[in-house]
Formats: sequence, C-alpha cells, structure tokens
Amino acid sequence: MKKPQDHLWRLIQALNPAEKRYFRRHFAPDDGQLIRLYEAINKLPTYDEALLREKLACAPALFKVLKAQLFDLLLLSLRAFNDKTTITAKLSSALLEVDLLVDKHLYDIALPKLQRAKELCLHYEEYAFLYEIIEREYLLTRLYSESYQLSIAEYWADWQLIIDQLSTHLHFQFEGQRLVEAGRHVSPDLHATLADKEEALELVEPPKLGFRTRISWLTTRQLLASIKGDLAQSDLLKKEVVELFEQSPHFIDSYTVAYVGAMRNYANTLSRLNQIADLEFLIQKIKDVIKRHPVYEPQLIHFYFALFLLYYEQQNWKLVCEGWQKKMAPLVQKHRLQAGRVTGLSLVLTAMAYINRGEYTPALKVLVGFEAAATKVEPAGRMMAILLTCIIYWETEEQDILNTKLESIRRRKTEQANLQASGLFAIHLQLLEQLLRQPFEATRLAAQILLELPNYYEDVFFSIYSELGLERWLQALATRRKIVDVLRERPSA
Repeated sequence: MKKPQDHLWRLIQALNPAEKRYFRRHFAPDDGQLIRLYEAINKLPTYDEALLREKLACAPALFKVLKAQLFDLLLLSLRAFNDKTTITAKLSSALLEVDLLVDKHLYDIALPKLQRAKELCLHYEEYAFLYEIIEREYLLTRLYSESYQLSIAEYWADWQLIIDQLSTHLHFQFEGQRLVEAGRHVSPDLHATLADKEEALELVEPPKLGFRTRISWLTTRQLLASIKGDLAQSDLLKKEVVELFEQSPHFIDSYTVAYVGAMRNYANTLSRLNQIADLEFLIQKIKDVIKRHPVYEPQLIHFYFALFLLYYEQQNWKLVCEGWQKKMAPLVQKHRLQAGRVTGLSLVLTAMAYINRGEYTPALKVLVGFEAAATKVEPAGRMMAILLTCIIYWETEEQDILNTKLESIRRRKTEQANLQASGLFAIHLQLLEQLLRQPFEATRLAAQILLELPNYYEDVFFSIYSELGLERWLQALATRRKIVDVLRERPSA
C-alpha cells in the first residue's frame, strides 16, 4: 500500500498567518467539506490521513478529490496574495493581463501596459522576460498601432541585447562552475589552465557589462583567486560584489538569490578575519532582506554559522552554546534543517564547546541530535561525532554503554567504510576497546598513539581532529587527567 502523501499538510503548515487570513477571507468557502478539511489539517501537528477521513466521514476516492481541490485553491490564493510583490511577479502578472486584453481585442490598452513592462525589464535586467515582451510587442504593433510600429531593426536590436546579455552572463557562470570542478581535481596542467582563465577575465571591460553579468564576472574571478590560494584577492572580490549590490539597491530585491549568496561568501570572510562587529552588522542587513523576502529565512543558518565559528575560534564556549540554543536550534526546528550539513557541523562544535566547559550531559544530548544530520556531513565530521560520544562515555565512566556503542560501530557498514578510510579514526576506536580491557594501561597506550600522530598528517580525519584539539584527550590519558582539565590549559585565541 502506498504511503499517503502529505503535500497538502506541508503546504498549509508553510503558510504564514497573513496568507492564512487572506485565504479564509477571499478564497475559502463559507461552509462545506473543503473548509472543514482545511481547518482539520491546519490543526494537525503531524499528518494523519486516516484521522482526517474519519473526521470528514468520506470515502477514500472522494477524499483524494477534496485534497486536490484544496491544494489548487490554496495555490491560487497564494498567487493572488503575492501578486506584484516581486519584479518577476509583476512581470508575470503584466504578461497575463496583456494576453487577457489582447483576447478581448483591447489592443490600445494592452500596448502601453506592455511597454511599461518592457521598461521594467530593462531596468532590472530581466532578459528572460524581455523575450516574451518583445514577441508580444512586435505582434501587437502589427495588429493594432498605426502610429507606433516596431521596426524590424528595433526588433532585432532587442533580440541582440537579450542574446548578448544572457550569453555573456551564462558564460561566466559556466566558467565559474568549470573552475570549481578544476579545483577539485588537481592536475599537472592546473596552473596553466588557471593562468589562461585569469588572462581572459582580465581582458573584460566592466563598464560594458550589465549588472548581473558583472556579478557573474566578479564571482568567477573570486573563485579563481580562491583556487589559486590568493585569499587576500578573494576577500577583496567578495567585498566588491556586496558593494556593487549596495550601489544598485533595486537589484537586492530583484536578484535576491545572488545577493544572499554574495553576503554568505562575505560572512565567511568576516568570520575568518575575526571581524565580529562587521559580521553582526551584515547579519542585521540580511534579516532586513528576509523581512521583505521570508523565503530566504532558512539561509540565516549560514550567517549564524559564520558567527558561530568566530566564537569557537575565540574559545568563547558560552557564546557557542548560547548561539546554538538561542539562534540556530530554533531556526533548524522551524525550517526542518536537521539533515543539513551546516546543522551537523554546528552540533559537533557545540558538543565540543560543552566538553570544554566540562558539561558532558548537554554535550551528549547534542551528539544524539547529530544522528539526523549525519548523512549530509562529510565522513570526517561523522567520525568526530562518534569519537566525541565514545570519549564522553569513557570520561563519565559509562563502560557498559561505551562497549555497546563500540559493538554497534563495528556492525554498521558506513562506519566500516570510515574505519577503512581513516587509520587515525581506527586506532582511536582500537584504543577505546583496549581501555575497556586494560584500563590500567591507559598511560602507556595513549603515549604510544601520541608518538604515532605525525604518521597521520595526510589522514582524512586529521584536519578536523587537530582543529578541535582531540589530541588533548590522549594527553589527558597519558597524564591520568580528565580531558576538560587539559583543554583548559589551551592558550587563548
């Protein structure tokens, strides 16, 4: 039997209070099964189709029809509610209205509306819409206007503008993607390839580029600088992209996805450079954008993560823990981001912050929550979460639970792959197993692995292992102390 689809429930849950009020006021029927179905689903914390059918007392076939009708009605309401709130919505609406007027042979009303839409397209560089507009404009002037005729020359000039702008814009986007791929696969001719691309990009004349194309050009240059390892140039270009948007603020609301992406990139730079005041100001600017475009609220997690990393680098464990509890966790819960990569990494860092504070119980609780995000996090992140969990069980003298955990790890296929991929991860699990059998040998066993650590510098697990200071646990074992005591001796950032 097929599992009942929860699309309608998810759509209703996604509506904000204003959208729900609008639906009830303008689209919902006063009475009947549709409104009863809406009200019933709106109250459900989780989707339960059997319960809904029982409440409505209707057969499965009728229930399926009601669900489809209500889904379409809600989409119609959403379209009406959001009509003309964005540039693309305004242009879509204008094209629909022009088509309706043409169907009624009201050409004299349709043509000025179409020309205003064309001006809007040019102002916001919405060239995909411009294609639809000039096709209609050419047709309308042939059908109706004797005083205004769009000449063949003008028509093809508009077409040429669309082709030039879109092809150049897509060219830079394509080049950017090729750079990303090239950076992932280091080859002997990579340096020559990057030099050729850099030379080609330097020949571009920025004043001749449209706004969106210039953004793509700058972003491609930034990727190139990053792959070359020129962080200073990369940082400058990230900042230049943001500044370009802020010099033309009307594009922030019409090209919001690119603006949010540019701000995310710049937030990472501010975090790495330890510029907390600038980062907090940037986050406030993004929140202002989100007030106008709520669809981007889930993106806040990336900005919070940048701030989170800054606090972690400063060893401000209190703010790391509070950052997760008060900012990130509510956002994760609201937008169901539990399975995201950033969520997983945040949970690992939060757990480590709690360990630094000697608070093992909340650290363990956070690591349990990590399981939902584990599939999206890099293998090294998953290894770190597993190792931290095991260390907490050892530190809190929960040997039976630790033994069960280790047995579980050995049985899971994914962890078997991790054991094969990382010798460093494997020897730490072996150490834990040995500690359970020979607890009085902890000093000797830990000291032996400390001496072997230089052999694992190229291990896939070593980077995150050293960044989070897990070798401190070995030092604690070797000197018969708790990990928190050794962590506290770490020099301040």
